[in-house]
Amino acid sequence: MTRNTFRDILRFLHFDVNEFAGDDQLTKILHLISLLVQNIIKFKTLGAVTVTDEAMVPFRGRLIFKQYMPDKASTYSVKLFKFCDSKGYAQYLIVCGGKMAKAAANEDGRASKVVVRQLMKDYLGESRTLVTDNFLDNLDLAHYLLH
Repeated sequence: MTRNTFRDILRFLHFDVNEFAGDDQLTKILHLISLLVQNIIKFKTLGAVTVTDEAMVPFRGRLIFKQYMPDKASTYSVKLFKFCDSKGYAQYLIVCGGKMAKAAANEDGRASKVVVRQLMKDYLGESRTLVTDNFLDNLDLAHYLLH
């Protein structure tokens, strides 16, 4: 693909109307994200061991919810929360932007509980082993998952 063709695609690629619904900046691409997640769920089955993790996608463009982390290799990035199988294939994902970014800024345990609940909403009660990292791990979440 030529550079001009790529620029034209970027120029005319548009997902939704320009008005935002509320204060969530992901409104324009929520439909695209939900289609992606629905297709992943339809075509990929999970094993007995599952993983929840966060991922940082490098991004240098204009975006209100990109995060600046000077200690990382990619200083500007967008945070994703993923629910994966043991081989690393993402089964469900959440883009951390808008209301989610405000909730994730509270690192007091409530955000991790909300994130894991949302990631695992279709898979609770199926007796799977869940592996988390230290950001998404706390005692309240363990009690919630045990019940």
